[in-house]
Amino acid sequence: MSADFLHAIGAKLVEVYAHQLPIMLGLAAIFTVITLFDSHTSSPGKVWWRNPGLVTDLTYGLVHTVLAPYFRIPALAVIVMAMSNVMTSEQITDYFMHGKGPLSGLPFWAQAVIYVVGSDFLLYWIHRGFHEASMWRFHAIHHSATQVDWTTTYRFHPVNLMLQPALVSAIMMWLGIAPDVMLFFLPFDILSAAWVHANLNWTLGPLKYVIATPVFHRWHH
Repeated sequence: MSADFLHAIGAKLVEVYAHQLPIMLGLAAIFTVITLFDSHTSSPGKVWWRNPGLVTDLTYGLVHTVLAPYFRIPALAVIVMAMSNVMTSEQITDYFMHGKGPLSGLPFWAQAVIYVVGSDFLLYWIHRGFHEASMWRFHAIHHSATQVDWTTTYRFHPVNLMLQPALVSAIMMWLGIAPDVMLFFLPFDILSAAWVHANLNWTLGPLKYVIATPVFHRWHH
């Protein structure tokens, strides 16, 4: 790989962190403030910083959830670009913006819709697969938390992550979904994962049949 290629990839990683990581931290701060109000909690008096599994959750989170997603998508992009002979700075920028594959000719908003619907469909069925006997030993780590809170979203076995978010990201890229589309949704993915695991009593009324809620996911755990 040429120095220009490595420089272009490095610059893209810096751009990803500069724009997305502050958003993630901001959403986490807002979410934490909301959970301080007992009237909104499922288990009043139980706060995440006193969770007996907090150290375990944060250790998983540091490696898997805070760092891995922001490197997984660019890493997959590098593989796809190398296989497609996409090497120049201009080609790299174009690939991140538009993708390369059957769906790459679609505008950003169309790719975004396909990505949201397609990835949700795939993640659902892969998740069901992890609840089968042959795969449960990997997913059981996630369900081992004795006190479920927003930090529980970090607790995943590496195999679970490789065969769920990483695999879905690879499939989306193969279809031609632009990496920038996927990176755009990362803060939402992080917030929604924390939301469903949160110690909140919110049900969203009739929307609970469309959107997963903390009450429903707590029952799932």
